[in-house]
Amino acid sequence: QPKSRSPMTPLAALLLDWVLTALWPLIAAAGMRHDSGLLFSAAGLSHSRLLVGWNGIYDERQRAEIDAYLNLANTLHIDVLVTFGNSRANGRDRPSPSQLSAVLRIFRQRYPWVTEFAPWNAPNLQGSAPELTARYWRALRRECPRCTILAADMVDTANMKRWIKRFRKVSRK
Repeated sequence: QPKSRSPMTPLAALLLDWVLTALWPLIAAAGMRHDSGLLFSAAGLSHSRLLVGWNGIYDERQRAEIDAYLNLANTLHIDVLVTFGNSRANGRDRPSPSQLSAVLRIFRQRYPWVTEFAPWNAPNLQGSAPELTARYWRALRRECPRCTILAADMVDTANMKRWIKRFRKVSRK
């Protein structure tokens, strides 16, 4: 009789999720291995996060990585929070709210089971103005009212309180 596994602590699950997210491009670039799903299921994860360049869906190689990750997660019944971030081609390039909304539309068409999104990765760390992040958030909420759109994916830094205060003020407009 197999032993039952004890559930992972939240910290262990978070660390494993971070490692999987960081290593996923290497795993996908090496080709989908038959045991890749074991990384998810062995950890007992029910939720994961995938950081993608905001325009990665337009690039064949990045799209293949996204396909591999999201299809595997779907097969294993793992909910994924997709977080948009810097372009791999040009890290300083920022989309307009309508461009980001168009990307979300493509994601929803291609991966209808994905319903959780964050408009921008660590905007307070990456120098994104609260005003722009609020415009992204509103645009994504309009594009997919039934989706869960995370308002701001923050990093705990000295500017966080000030940034959130400004974001809350401008997001009401």
